[in-house]
Amino acid sequence: MSGETSLEPTSPAQEPLAEPGRKQSTGEGRDWLGEQELAGTDDPSFASVSRHFPAMKHPREALGAKEGPQEFVVLPDGSLDLGGVKASFAIGTPPVSFGQGGCAKRLYQGCLPIVVAADAGNGLRCEETAFGWSPGLGPDTPLFALVRLTISNSVEESRTLGVQFVAPAPVCSWEVAVAGHGSRSVFVSVPFTKPSSATKIEVKEFEGRLAETADWWKKLLSGGIRIHVPEERVDQAWRAWLAYNFINVHKRGEVYEAHDGGGGVYEEVFGYSAARYCYALDLMGFPQEAGRYLNSLLTFVKPDGLLVVNYGLPDTGAALWAMGQHFQLTHDAEWLKGAAPTMIRMCDWIIAARKSALAGQTPDAPWRGLIKYRPYCDEHEPAYSFHTDTYLAMGMSGAAAALRGIGLAEPAERIAREAAAYRQEILRSMDRSVLEHEGVRMLPVFPETHALLKRVHYTGADYYSLVASMVLETDLIPGNDPRARLITDLLETKNGLCLGACAFQDGIDHAYSYGYWMNCLQRDEVRRVILGLYTSLAYGMSRDTYAGVEVTRLRTGKNEPTLPHLYSGTQQLLLLRNMLIREDGEQLRLGQAIPRPWLEGGKEVRVENAPTLFGPASYSIRSLDGARRMTIELEPPVQRPPERILVRLRHPEGRPISEVTINGARSQDFTQDTLMLAHLRHHATIGVKFD
Repeated sequence: MSGETSLEPTSPAQEPLAEPGRKQSTGEGRDWLGEQELAGTDDPSFASVSRHFPAMKHPREALGAKEGPQEFVVLPDGSLDLGGVKASFAIGTPPVSFGQGGCAKRLYQGCLPIVVAADAGNGLRCEETAFGWSPGLGPDTPLFALVRLTISNSVEESRTLGVQFVAPAPVCSWEVAVAGHGSRSVFVSVPFTKPSSATKIEVKEFEGRLAETADWWKKLLSGGIRIHVPEERVDQAWRAWLAYNFINVHKRGEVYEAHDGGGGVYEEVFGYSAARYCYALDLMGFPQEAGRYLNSLLTFVKPDGLLVVNYGLPDTGAALWAMGQHFQLTHDAEWLKGAAPTMIRMCDWIIAARKSALAGQTPDAPWRGLIKYRPYCDEHEPAYSFHTDTYLAMGMSGAAAALRGIGLAEPAERIAREAAAYRQEILRSMDRSVLEHEGVRMLPVFPETHALLKRVHYTGADYYSLVASMVLETDLIPGNDPRARLITDLLETKNGLCLGACAFQDGIDHAYSYGYWMNCLQRDEVRRVILGLYTSLAYGMSRDTYAGVEVTRLRTGKNEPTLPHLYSGTQQLLLLRNMLIREDGEQLRLGQAIPRPWLEGGKEVRVENAPTLFGPASYSIRSLDGARRMTIELEPPVQRPPERILVRLRHPEGRPISEVTINGARSQDFTQDTLMLAHLRHHATIGVKFD
């Protein structure tokens, strides 16, 4: 949503590819493909979800150094886009471009930002390996694209081929003799700033820099939370999301700009997305980067405290929330002391804006107490928006809690009072704004104009789906609150979802579904969340290189060029993290939404060094003896121990727990599938048997 998209009120794609115009008779507007996935006893899977529509047709990957000011893109045909200059290999006489008939791509070692593309034909298999390298692998040295082309001969006869590297005119050429059933490689180093100066390099230089780059990224990606699940696709994808997002950060002097895209698309900072990214970095165990990027985001704050960076007024609330959470997760008092004056100024802007708004509003106005402002980047006119106000109220509340933690009692209490009053006025406004259309009660996101609902004939489609889900994301209205159910019921029954993700025009915008999925976790409807994960993997990103996109047209597989998309990577990381470990008030939930196949006999799920609001936590679940028993190793958080730790064991066959031992002692604190652990302060080895 962080950019302009033409809006035509169309129904989302809710039908199989073979019959794109058909509606299911069981309910107009329902997510019947999603309901089909949820109808059986088995959890949705990648195989079941990915069969409905074609894969993304135009994947692209951005490669470069972490936080580097440039990155190049591997285009769908394997060619490279280096700042608008297209470069590629051409093979044979006359020369034929590598990948012109289509190529398959994967990431080196499964998850690293190194792309391996393959093309085959005429008895040859060609494989291109490309990665970004800079001296020292830092952001302050020039970027080079290093590329290898390996040609393998599948026939008996040897062949001699001309090979060129063109950028866009030929700059390097080789005569390559390939023995029967043999292979040969050529190597090139391409300066990002001047691709026409590409030079040949030797195998030793290429292999050395490839190993250096791979080792550097592996070390970085293992430095935070460590997640292992027994599904290779998921196990690789979360690391790739982290890497792409780091590449989307651009260092400009001492400022780190978290851009929403890369390679010439969405090369802007969107305040809301950047703040969400910082929050995700803290939860994924990268507090130094989170603090540094938050400091950079604060450079956009105006003297009066307003933060709007290309998106809208939710920028201010999202940044306040991220800063408050940064302190709660890291307890970095020195960082917060530096940020506190700006945070207070931002809160004071909100307080003043609300005071001004109240002065011009009648006591019975449904939007009394709300702030009228441009709500987000695709909505130009100022409007009252629950997306804006819920984020501002949540941000103030989070800021107050953090400020209280460093002894700033006066501003903390003042801001907390204002945040509480703001929340009550938002809830009152929601109650006054509920409308009924053709017998269906619904909560508008824009309480004054109902604009999002009107544009889609009072359904939950398109922008209503996206923005209403973001309202749920703020957690101002909890999962089973009737106000939240007005939103989720509309999404689920009136064109708001497809395969469990937010429906947008004739496709999905999966990343904006995060608030809906978190609401489902709160309601413990975990199969809807599992469906959302696999829909994201099947349609929200490239299936083999995991580059997230903003919008995918499902029926055709056509996707926007907005990948790898920072916001998509952010929300995907948050979704997976919360499926595996999640704060729920004063409780910590472990494994709440683990897909049942991950706990089949012989498999293991591990989450290590996970930051939580209670302190770092780690656990592993090993399934043994054909899943007749499981062993859990748990390192509980001890900085501020939760009241209870709830461990969900979703048995692959749905069997109930029959016996539990904790460090050898029998326990009766369990339900059919959940262990309830209170006052745990030390490592625990837990044995579980099933009926």
